[in-house]
Formats: sequence, structure tokens, C-alpha cells
Amino acid sequence: MQENAEQIAGTPITLDKQIVSNLKGNHLLDQIKVFKNAGAPNLQGPIPKYADEKRQALVDAVELYKEGVWVTDRAEDWKSDGEDFDFEGVDNDTSDTDSD
Repeated sequence: MQENAEQIAGTPITLDKQIVSNLKGNHLLDQIKVFKNAGAPNLQGPIPKYADEKRQALVDAVELYKEGVWVTDRAEDWKSDGEDFDFEGVDNDTSDTDSD
């Protein structure tokens, strides 16, 4: 049981409807557990039995999250489509303002 809890704690939450709607097998089960632990309101009761219903529950949970119905302190664990978040156009280069 402890090992399972640690595995879930180490699993990043996926807040992307496209990704969660295509999950299968253990990845699907892990995300269901992660969302449930993170407080997704539609996953606090019994977990759906069938894979299609589990995927729909995750999609619904993502929509509820994006609508602000619930929040998670794991937002820093967001998993995107496998690419790093692209902050193009955001100027974080402050080195030219430093004077030596």
C-alpha cells in the first residue's frame, strides 16, 4: 500500500483533455488515482468501472479544474503534450539590465 501511495505521489497530474481522453491501462488508472487524491470533485465517489467512463471522468475533471471548480497544489506537476511549455514572447532575459 505504501509503495502504491508513493507511486501516485510521484505521478504528475495531466491537465490536458486531449491526453487524458487517450489514456489506457495503468496510465489511465494512475491518473484516476492522482485526480482523486488531488481533489477532483467528480472522482470522490466510486471510480467508474469501464475505461471509456474513466477517460470521460478525467476529461470532466480537467474541465472542472479549468473552470475553477477545484484546485490542486500539484499544478506545478502539469504535464503537457510532451513538449516543454513554450514561453515565446516572454522576455525573461534580465542580464542586459545588470550593470557591472
